[in-house]
Amino acid sequence: MAALLTVVWSLAGWRQHTQAAAERTVTDDAVAAEAVQYLAATLANAIADLRFLATSNEVRELLADPHEPQLATTATEFISILRQKPLYRRLRIFDSQGMELLRIERHGRSLDRSPQSRLESKARRDFFEEAQKLEPGSVYVSRFDLDVQGGQIVQPPTPMLRLSTPVRLEGRSAMVITLNLDGDQLIEAMHRILDKRGRQGTLIDDQGYWLYHPNPAMRWGGQIGTEEKLARRDPELWQRMQASAGNAGVRQNTYFHPLLPLRGVADLHGALVDLGWWITLDHHDEVSAWYHILLTPPFWASQLLLLIAAFFVLRLQREAAERRSQAENESAAFARAERELREVRGQVYELSLRMQSAKDLESFTELTLSELAPVLGAALGAFYCIEDGWLQPIGSYGLAKELMLRQFRLGDSLLGEALRQHRGIELAELPPNYLMVRTGTGRSAPPHLLILPLWVKDENLGAIEFALNTPPSEQQRLMLRQALPLISLHLANYQHRRKVGST
Repeated sequence: MAALLTVVWSLAGWRQHTQAAAERTVTDDAVAAEAVQYLAATLANAIADLRFLATSNEVRELLADPHEPQLATTATEFISILRQKPLYRRLRIFDSQGMELLRIERHGRSLDRSPQSRLESKARRDFFEEAQKLEPGSVYVSRFDLDVQGGQIVQPPTPMLRLSTPVRLEGRSAMVITLNLDGDQLIEAMHRILDKRGRQGTLIDDQGYWLYHPNPAMRWGGQIGTEEKLARRDPELWQRMQASAGNAGVRQNTYFHPLLPLRGVADLHGALVDLGWWITLDHHDEVSAWYHILLTPPFWASQLLLLIAAFFVLRLQREAAERRSQAENESAAFARAERELREVRGQVYELSLRMQSAKDLESFTELTLSELAPVLGAALGAFYCIEDGWLQPIGSYGLAKELMLRQFRLGDSLLGEALRQHRGIELAELPPNYLMVRTGTGRSAPPHLLILPLWVKDENLGAIEFALNTPPSEQQRLMLRQALPLISLHLANYQHRRKVGST
């Protein structure tokens, strides 16, 4: 009887161990999915910003005249853009020979243009050589490595990830724009993702060197000369990872998963695109230890222990099912968020391209309203610009001919209040006759009002007002947060051209 109970108990313990291992794998898959989603979204945002800068008016004018004062004008515009992007550490423009024409660098909270004496040639660096070979619009993603200045590793060691794209005038060799991402911020975000569920994680490049390891002495072995890497410390695990054909797996107590956030994305090139990185997560087999401890009581208590074990088995099964469901829901949510973010970035990018086609301030406001209103489902829209202390209506969307927009003093309306606070204002349940929309089949009164202020560097520029039939969705609000800074920059540019043209 005792032997039979022992066998039954062993089988129950082994089942618990197997279920716990499966549960850990599901959890680790969710952690890896979150890491891939974060890296993909972050790089997609940076690539979209780089492409936007490469097609900006300032860069086109700099291509034609790569000298002062155009360099100073471009530097001012780039600094205003980078100030809103703390992840971006450095932005450079190289001439066709690889010499820096312009370098904007972040030092703590400040952004500064480097003097002429500090500009360097990067003609032999991959992020210049490989990018110059590409077609405009394509982006080269460099290796993730330590910052090098003057041929020496910067101290303290500062990791960088560089994105480069060529820009050229017809018949000329390509210049290159390079955007440096702060590697410390990327690693810290990945560290939080890997460790937040109690797993000790590492980040490894395609050559087996640790980009992140709990022991700082193990990091960046290939560049600082220690040659510390997984391929040397645990060659069996590294061979197993290389033979996995890009799939996740587990060896003993180590889970591994490839990070390929950019594979399959068109017009991207570089090692990170083709080979990616790896993450590893350490397992601690608490269930096995607990199981062996429970096998030590005398056999006369076997039946009681079996009942206790059955209770724990059922509870673990239920918790495993709940966690699997939670992990699946989280993975679906991450995928949905990434898809929505890609859609938003695409909408903003297309909007930016269309805004650049406007010939003057009036056509710019009309174009902006006609692009935003369908996305938001707006029935009416109006665009106001500040002129001589007044909010003047410049453009409209969907307004009846007999409805005339009027001007406002800055302090006399909700438009002025939104600009004063630098925050949008949303009103719901408007009075029935507040606004009327007329169509060929009837008329209706939109119940929601949305006011969006426009400003650049604390300088108020204007505001946009929309009448909506329904409140904006979360995806629409995300699109507005991404689009409004670009609209403000373009508005400032068109207002400046209008002032220059009137003098």
